Amino acid sequence: MQHKNFFVLILLIFALAIAACEQVIQGGIRKEITNFDECAKAGYPIGESYPRQCFLPGPNGKSFVEEIESKEPEKTIETEKGELKLAYKVSKAILTGTLLRSTPCVNWTVQIGGTKDLPRSQVTINIFNSNKEAICIQVLGEPQEIYEKIFDVSEETEYTVKIEQEVVFEGKLR
Repeated sequence: MQHKNFFVLILLIFALAIAACEQVIQGGIRKEITNFDECAKAGYPIGESYPRQCFLPGPNGKSFVEEIESKEPEKTIETEKGELKLAYKVSKAILTGTLLRSTPCVNWTVQIGGTKDLPRSQVTINIFNSNKEAICIQVLGEPQEIYEKIFDVSEETEYTVKIEQEVVFEGKLR
């Protein structure tokens, strides 16, 4: 009887080994693929596109798009009034940020100037309180969001950013 149990045990181990080998041959033990890099490392087809795409096979196959790191120049400008970000995006610059208001009457206004050549070689950004004449109760105001687009610039454009006539940034974004 012990020989019979031993023989059954050997057959069971042999069957499990064959099943494991078959799974490895048919594509390995599959880990859930969740992004482009995992898909590419697993050897699945990669499309000739930009950004590249990797395709999982099968009727319910997914595709994953390669994430491309932005190489567009930008500059973060720290000031005592708040933080601004000036970024270049395909022939335009975008100025964003949040500026503090010492009172509710402060109204930050952005004025853009610069050279007339195209693309512009120099841009001046003046940020100032356009509501200086108002009389206010001295209560802290809510921060003000800034969003301005500056057209016809290049990666080589020189910028001067002023807040209340004080230069807070001067130079190129690179």
